[in-house]
Amino acid sequence: MNGANPFEFGAHCTSRYVATISLNWVDDPSAFGVVETDESQKVQRFTEKPPREEAKTNWINAGTYILEPEALKYIPASSHYMFEKGLFPNLLDMGRPVYGYPHRGYWVDMGTPETYFNLNRDLLLKKTESPFTYGSVTDGIYCKSDVTVHPSANLTPPVMLGSRCWIGKGVSVTGPVVIGDDCFLDDGADIHDTLLWNNVRIGTEAVLARCIIAGDVDIGQAQQVNHSIVTSTVTAPLPGSQE
Repeated sequence: MNGANPFEFGAHCTSRYVATISLNWVDDPSAFGVVETDESQKVQRFTEKPPREEAKTNWINAGTYILEPEALKYIPASSHYMFEKGLFPNLLDMGRPVYGYPHRGYWVDMGTPETYFNLNRDLLLKKTESPFTYGSVTDGIYCKSDVTVHPSANLTPPVMLGSRCWIGKGVSVTGPVVIGDDCFLDDGADIHDTLLWNNVRIGTEAVLARCIIAGDVDIGQAQQVNHSIVTSTVTAPLPGSQE
């Protein structure tokens, strides 16, 4: 993509483009759908997951689209259909104009456990604004009104607490930490840099560091879990390193 003037999304409504695709610049485009454009940002070609050395550009499909009603006519009913492999290439084949919008704000592909984990950390650390923070906020603690926190518990922000959580005596929570709805942290538990989904129970004196704990999981008394993804059936390592 070369240096055309920035395109405002509002201009889509007055343009002749049937679709506008947001684009994001990445260092390695080999895991994404690469989008080539001309000097006016009109899309010329889509290439799905090319080898890094063969990619013609580092601009990739960022997954946000504006479609004219006309575009919907080309989508088959009652079938699995992918825009990036079906609709958009077909529009180009039919000579229908598709525009690439260079997005330059925060963007992440959260399709792996590592990037999902880092996204949650980034939101709590305010690396980008988010509509997903909720409840009252006191010194970096996001908390619903129906949460019970023992006076001796120590919460170090940023921490987000879901509804009906119970934080026991002497519990230590060191953010970034997300605790989902209906979670129970028993006395003396120590949670650091971790994501708890809904209905998780952490036993007395258990220690968790850099983990994703799926819903309906119980972590036993004094159990230590580090750098792991835990579901009801599987425990696996959480890849990547903390910033």
